[in-house]
Amino acid sequence: MCKGDLFSLLQKKVPGVHWNAYGSRIALQIAKAVAAMHEMRIIHRDLKTPNILVGHGFHVKVGDVGLAKRLAPNNALLAVNDEKYSTFWAAPEILMQKEIGSKSDIYRYFWCYCFTHTYYFFLTTYFVLSVLV
Repeated sequence: MCKGDLFSLLQKKVPGVHWNAYGSRIALQIAKAVAAMHEMRIIHRDLKTPNILVGHGFHVKVGDVGLAKRLAPNNALLAVNDEKYSTFWAAPEILMQKEIGSKSDIYRYFWCYCFTHTYYFFLTTYFVLSVLV
């Protein structure tokens, strides 16, 4: 992928990139990828912007499937074990050591969506508050 991961890309000032225009397109591509995984009963379990790879034309791919697991045919939930999860991105059921399913990926997708659409808002707010305080 020629542009790198979404997290790093959002932190750079890229000339000519208007995140209001690209954010929805990227979010839709992530949603389609996650939906395709869920149709195959696969839970990513580590969905976050550093694991979204951005290529030419802002086409994205969901990467780092090292924690991905396949659900049983009856779609039973998976037990959370001692695997390392990124706490910032973790769904509440992971933090509470409860069973997880596809809803955990949806929660993480929500954060990817928010981060993609509001990163500069949060960055600007943080900068303004740090100057004022």
